[in-house]
Amino acid sequence: MLFLIRHATAEKMADSGRDFDRKLSEKGRKQAKELNQLLSDELPENTRYFCSSARRTRETISLAKLSNEITYLDSLYLADKSSILSFLNELNATHPICLIGHNEGISELASYLSGQEIELRTAKFIALRFPFENSSYWSQDSAQVEFQGRPEVD
Repeated sequence: MLFLIRHATAEKMADSGRDFDRKLSEKGRKQAKELNQLLSDELPENTRYFCSSARRTRETISLAKLSNEITYLDSLYLADKSSILSFLNELNATHPICLIGHNEGISELASYLSGQEIELRTAKFIALRFPFENSSYWSQDSAQVEFQGRPEVD
């Protein structure tokens, strides 16, 4: 099982001027907190969490409080579909994975794996189920969409 989450809504500009440093907006902080309500019962206990090391993704997972054990990776920052899929395949994982990242990479990955056109807007999540026990076999059109959603906040 693969859970993909796009970071919550971020501010347009960071004080530093670097995209990597953009923090969540007020709406984004509300979205991230709502993710806990929407996903906490859906994520199995043995889920492993991987998150881009950008500020907005780190804040999203922190406020969502989905896990205390998270691996932060610079390589997931603005990663493209192929890079993310290679990372997941190389994990050889037999447990569920939750990945918090950025567009366009995660939307393209969800579309590629499911064979459907999927757009992950900010704070949107999708759960994909595979007929394989090992992530090394995840490939084009091999997943079924189990569920998806997005916190609706003002």
